[in-house]
Amino acid sequence: MSLPDLIRWLSADWTHAVTAAGLLALGYALAWAAIRASYERVVGKPMPRTRLVLALDVLADLAVNVPGAVNRLLRSTGRDPLFLPAPSAPRPPAAPSGRSGQSGRADVGALVVLAAVGLVGVTACPRVVRDPTVPAPPAGCVQGETICHEGAPWRCGPGGQWSQADRRCDRIGGVCCLTPSAVAPRSVHACTTANRCEAPDAHP
Repeated sequence: MSLPDLIRWLSADWTHAVTAAGLLALGYALAWAAIRASYERVVGKPMPRTRLVLALDVLADLAVNVPGAVNRLLRSTGRDPLFLPAPSAPRPPAAPSGRSGQSGRADVGALVVLAAVGLVGVTACPRVVRDPTVPAPPAGCVQGETICHEGAPWRCGPGGQWSQADRRCDRIGGVCCLTPSAVAPRSVHACTTANRCEAPDAHP
């Protein structure tokens, strides 16, 4: 199919465009999960939790949930859904008593296949690393202020309350220090490498 034919197919019906977008989103989510799993196997530690990684994680999570949400919304409003409901399977006739052994073997085979599929799915997913709870700094701060406390960066929110901005930096192979912000023309406390710290000799 040429590019003009593809454009005509997408513009012929809005469901074509939505279906194509859903397939692209699902492909992205699968590719991102494979990249994260491959990184952890090669490097031997979780992927750094940078803003870009967090943004890609959020997009991957939305990619696998948005098509289903749109389908439920269309069905609730009485419109044609994106995905047709699965037809109800006819009930199989009762097996003769003399073939109960064959039925049991079939059930065991189905369970083995399901267990193998589940094992593949678990091993392909990125490993979740949970950090221990870090106590918060003493209360009282100016909104927008940042500090390093217990090896992790913290940000002051509304009401003068500290909130942890990232995990402990040593868990991702970095240090917590004052470094130039990636999104604003100022310096903030964040996880980075030692050579990017504005004060390399101080890593709280």
